[in-house]
Amino acid sequence: MHNPQYARVGLVFSILGILIAFWVTRLPYIKNTLNLTDGELGLSLFFVSLGAIVTMMFTCRMINRWGEDKVTVASIFLLAVSFILRFWPDADTYKYGFGFH
Repeated sequence: MHNPQYARVGLVFSILGILIAFWVTRLPYIKNTLNLTDGELGLSLFFVSLGAIVTMMFTCRMINRWGEDKVTVASIFLLAVSFILRFWPDADTYKYGFGFH
């Protein structure tokens, strides 16, 4: 039996997986462009993971308060805004984070 909720959850995870895969494949370019050592790149990736763990603690509270539907939609919206900011004039701050040149 097909449940539409499973399809929506699968779609969200698929989109996020594709975005992360795109970013990870750009790591060598980012490393070379910013002249990072292996240690500096590793430390920055460690902080990405640490940030995800800290964010999960807050996300749990937000889901309990507003529900998973609203939190998911808001999260996708904020992710879309962060990608749009990359194309904003003078957005060099965002350029390297997403691996664009």
